[in-house]
Amino acid sequence: MDKLFYNHYKVFYLAGYYLNFSRAAKKLGCLQPHVSRMMIELEIELFGSYIVNGKEQPRQKLFIKSGNGVEFTGAGKELYIKINESIDLIDKAEREAKNIHNPESGFFTIGVSDDIMEWIMVPLIKKFHERYPKIKLQIYSLGKSRDRLEMLKNGNLDITISNSSYDDDPTIASIDCQSLSSFIVNDCFVVGKSYPRHEELTGRLIDWKELDSHDLILPNYSKLIKSFIKKYNVNLDSVMNLSSHNLSKVWAKAGVGIGLETKEFLSKEDKKELTVLNMYPELPIRYLKIYILRNRLHKTPTKNGMYRVLHYHTERFLKIVFNDEKENFAVSLEE
Repeated sequence: MDKLFYNHYKVFYLAGYYLNFSRAAKKLGCLQPHVSRMMIELEIELFGSYIVNGKEQPRQKLFIKSGNGVEFTGAGKELYIKINESIDLIDKAEREAKNIHNPESGFFTIGVSDDIMEWIMVPLIKKFHERYPKIKLQIYSLGKSRDRLEMLKNGNLDITISNSSYDDDPTIASIDCQSLSSFIVNDCFVVGKSYPRHEELTGRLIDWKELDSHDLILPNYSKLIKSFIKKYNVNLDSVMNLSSHNLSKVWAKAGVGIGLETKEFLSKEDKKELTVLNMYPELPIRYLKIYILRNRLHKTPTKNGMYRVLHYHTERFLKIVFNDEKENFAVSLEE
């Protein structure tokens, strides 16, 4: 491709972003006719041309006029999707370059759920910000843990923290956090005080088989818990499956059934409306996991089998997490 047209793609991206040539021109610091001319040149380069009344015209358009702006044609929409991906890669490269050459500034991006953020991460992030105030923190909590993992794999996150397991992905490393008491989470069953059978469930040990006669409310993430329940031949047909962890608490408070919660995420207000059931045996302990791209770690482990972190800001954050300020800081990976 002719290098001349790299600039045309930048103009095309802005025109597609705003769907308005005038706004794109304003962003570029030029006039609207300049944007129109560059789009025609790009269309001719991509699709060829023919002559109409002595003027060269493109065989295919990227935009069509619509109201006060423009809309994509089919070809324009497909091209914009690809260009947008390229822009994301350029942004990522720019962030990484800034982090490499400006270790005291730049960006550090974390993917984490709202619950983990609220109950576990706040003091760690606060400490990181106080220690490195010029580093801009970007925190993504929307979507599911799988979505944040994809953001990590695409280079849009530096780390993601989750209670789900993705250890089968060779591009991802799972840092061993079992030594961190704050990263241990204990699941429990809770029942709202408005639940019709609340009294018969409180003040005693509950056998797992008793759950057969109740409606269970389980978030979708709890595969470990579901497999644990199946070991005791509990009937899961009556389970209400939820996409959000928080909804389990909401429905349990409403007296709909027995909800699955994380003890560490129950507030004082929650405990006024919910009773934690004493199950025997207890639910298994789970550990939060920190995921990082393997290419952010040194390929060769140290003599004791640990790995040095190659990314400045990630190393600094992990030092805070593990309360370890040694110069030769390294992390253990889960097998």
